[in-house]
Amino acid sequence: MYEFTSRIRYSEVKPDGKLSVLGLVNRMQDCTVFHSIEVGRGPDVWLRESVGWVIVAWQIVIFREPSIGERITTRTLPYRFRGFEANRHFILLDEQGETVAMAGSHWAYFDMAAGRPIRIPQVEQEAYGTDAPLDLKAAPRKITIPEGDVEVMPAFEIHAVSLDTNGHVNNARYVEMALSYLPPEFPIHEIRVQYIRQAMLGDVLVPKVWHDEKSYVIWLECDGQPCAVTEFK
Repeated sequence: MYEFTSRIRYSEVKPDGKLSVLGLVNRMQDCTVFHSIEVGRGPDVWLRESVGWVIVAWQIVIFREPSIGERITTRTLPYRFRGFEANRHFILLDEQGETVAMAGSHWAYFDMAAGRPIRIPQVEQEAYGTDAPLDLKAAPRKITIPEGDVEVMPAFEIHAVSLDTNGHVNNARYVEMALSYLPPEFPIHEIRVQYIRQAMLGDVLVPKVWHDEKSYVIWLECDGQPCAVTEFK
């Protein structure tokens, strides 16, 4: 287990002063990286050994939106390693110990030079250890496209600002892109993201949007193939 505590920053909030979805995802991503650094398997190792963790899917459940200035503890618990895949749970707690959000995540260990997943080495498993999973009912990893009409939105090009240290679009950026196709008044209680293909600098993404009364599904497509699918409920 690893955790860090910090206040909700002005840069993390929406116009209403509440933690944004992007801010929430970034906190969990930061917690993962801090954990890697803490156990000696951080970005310096990824660069030196040309390896790294690539997220495959998120499931995020939001119980309430904390306000700017609140002190929030973000905790991550790796609980399963098998083959080239691993699982982590996350929980965000306020100063009273109440749950703000919970999340489940699937990760794959990659040979970055070869661009393919590889078996997780023993040194990684021993560094992180395993914890008991949280009581979070897992949703299916694959997101089903709802019935009904699809709205194809204008295409856009990937620029360097969206890339991370692995040279591809950061996972939180896909969520940020998908959020731009929601109406401002849509209340978000659960988010699922399925990452399918890595988008790179210069790729052109075509957004496709499906929705009904309770959910929105945003499909980001490159060269006719999906890169990421996000569902908001």
